[in-house]
Amino acid sequence: MRKAKYVPLLLLISVAAATLFPAILKTEPPIKLVFAETLSNLDEPTPYFYRDVAHLQSETYFSFSIIAYNNDVETLYFKVTGEAPQYTFATVDLGPIAQSKNSGYRLLSNFARRPRPNPSEFVGGEMEETIKLILMAYRDSNCTVLKWTYERNAKVKWINSSDPSFTVVLNDNFNDGQVNGWKSKQKGSSQEGTMQISSEKVLSVPYSAYKSTWPGYDGTYSYEFYKQVSVPSANKAYAVINVLVEGRSRDGRHTNPDYIYVHYGSTQLACVGPDVTESTWLRFVVPLTPGTTDILKITVTTHYTSSSGFGLACDNYLDDVLIVVK
Repeated sequence: MRKAKYVPLLLLISVAAATLFPAILKTEPPIKLVFAETLSNLDEPTPYFYRDVAHLQSETYFSFSIIAYNNDVETLYFKVTGEAPQYTFATVDLGPIAQSKNSGYRLLSNFARRPRPNPSEFVGGEMEETIKLILMAYRDSNCTVLKWTYERNAKVKWINSSDPSFTVVLNDNFNDGQVNGWKSKQKGSSQEGTMQISSEKVLSVPYSAYKSTWPGYDGTYSYEFYKQVSVPSANKAYAVINVLVEGRSRDGRHTNPDYIYVHYGSTQLACVGPDVTESTWLRFVVPLTPGTTDILKITVTTHYTSSSGFGLACDNYLDDVLIVVK
């Protein structure tokens, strides 16, 4: 007589649940948040952002460029916030995103703030923290019925460029009245020009490097500011770049700076936008490859729309550009 074959009850329940309620076993929400600042590592589990504590005020602010994705089967309403020790995060309403669409680039300006880290906490001029961004998707426009939550960690790598552990191999503060080899041109153009010296907007007195760019009219234009730099052999290397952009206004019209990008060679290392904060010094800190020589480039994209007449200029300033190695 053949013995009956018994299937464990737990297995039967699991098979039934998978057949009748497949959504129960779904672990990944159909929404996603990626950081647009460093396009080369969008899919890395933990992307890195770099900050320099040197000469910061008592409190520092963080802005992030993100893209939110909705891969659900319905339009959802999105918010984003964050959490981390010593950080205070805003909650930003991203609005509705249709099914299988994304938010496009969104700049979370002054999204987080943190007291200035104490350099005494650094080891060898460096310190690392983890922050968490939280994307929330709601079924209703009042954001009362939460459907999905997506969390993504990021690392904040602090350096202290003034720490004796670092060696300064480039310090372009322009205080000698020279542009130190910085050039400029419209993106895609072969016509190259040099930047100028200005005392109008400075981070360290008396001078900064300056270039007024004209966006034409009714269109988007990008200008590049660049210099060939050499990074000596070392274990680590960082560039610290301070940029201020200011679109001109007249008769209710305005030239709007949209994005700022930082490249080393062909590698994009940073992106902030759209709608870059104007008339404020923005600091970019990016890792460089030791033992290389290449072009360090800042690109500013602006737009101006007018039915008649020419557009207005955008004023661009650089100051205290550093390369440090250790």
